[in-house]
Amino acid sequence: MGMYLARSMWAFSYAAASFVTLVLTWVAITGAATRNRKINIALCILSNQLSELPLTVMCLDACFYTWLNITGTFQESLLVRFFYYTNIITAIGLLYLFKRSLDVQEPSQQFLHQFSKESKDWAELPGMASPRFWQQLLNPFHWPRDCTVHHNIPYWTQQEQLDAQQNDGWESVADMTLDIYRPNTVQGGDERPVLFYLHGGGWTSGSKQLVGPLLTEMIFYEWIVVSVNYRLNSKRGYPAQIIDSKRALRWVKEDIRAFGGNPANIVVAGDSEGGHIAALMALTANQADYQPGFESVDTSVQGCLGLSPVLDLLDLENYSNHDARTRFIKEVAKRDGSSQSAETCTAPIHYLEVPGGHHCFHLISSPRSWYCAIAAGQWLNHYFDGVPQRLKDNQRKREVHEVVEWDWDV
Repeated sequence: MGMYLARSMWAFSYAAASFVTLVLTWVAITGAATRNRKINIALCILSNQLSELPLTVMCLDACFYTWLNITGTFQESLLVRFFYYTNIITAIGLLYLFKRSLDVQEPSQQFLHQFSKESKDWAELPGMASPRFWQQLLNPFHWPRDCTVHHNIPYWTQQEQLDAQQNDGWESVADMTLDIYRPNTVQGGDERPVLFYLHGGGWTSGSKQLVGPLLTEMIFYEWIVVSVNYRLNSKRGYPAQIIDSKRALRWVKEDIRAFGGNPANIVVAGDSEGGHIAALMALTANQADYQPGFESVDTSVQGCLGLSPVLDLLDLENYSNHDARTRFIKEVAKRDGSSQSAETCTAPIHYLEVPGGHHCFHLISSPRSWYCAIAAGQWLNHYFDGVPQRLKDNQRKREVHEVVEWDWDV
């Protein structure tokens, strides 16, 4: 009796897992979305992971199938045999997802070739014959190595701390911190470029600990990476997130040299909501409304990199969350009514559309995310690395304003 119950449990578990995988594979391929925000979030998170890790999912299914054979469940259960055949269809879909991930190599290489006349430093993106390709593919959950991490550095002033504590509580004050990733080969005073990174999370969630392949890639290039937290539940609402991010930028400009960074060579970057904030930081440099109490501080940056950034809340036709604008106004900005105004950018823009990329795909280590990270890293190096030497030669401040946007196309 006990053996029968165990086999039944394994059979139903296999059936449930197979059905969910089939549905998520379909969602990952088609990019299907609903009008329910919570369902969309769940589908996005799950199908995103499956889309970036199709071979891992196939290996897990093979292990499950092997176990069912060992226990005799496959031979005795019609349910298991039925879903075994449906998994063949799922496997075809997973292989298609893997191929589509590999297909990102070509547009990424073409993106880099735009600058080939200016520089001969571009490296060919690693293909399936490269050891690096398989090292990254087999390590989906990576963490930056060969660097020293300085955790939870507060960037508030004493008065800002008191104001935040009185208005939003101590937990919000704890959110006003940043982490610094310093490559072990970099010492204080080395004047290395700084990547100032803002996490995503729909303006109400997320963490500076969510680091993806891009941050690892820039640490490899000996950039200083600053990952920033900001208040997510301020009672005053938006733009508290932008103001906090500018406070963090103020701290970086004052103190990053001690960690080997160059305060005159900072590129802001972010994903999703973080990309939105990064873009607005670049577009509102030195605007007093967004830096109360430190209006005289220079908050200009040299460049901006957006990864799946939220840049248009007015056009709902191309946004999976159909009530995004209303939610932003009511829940994030905590205001009534709406605004039709928008910041505009007059700086050069470089754009790479990523085939098959789901929202925030770049947080998972996969061929697609690594191709994009390598391309973005070389783009950043091309425009912003080596600035200290040029500053010394030219004896003038470098004024470069570049924006690069990454988008997805399902």
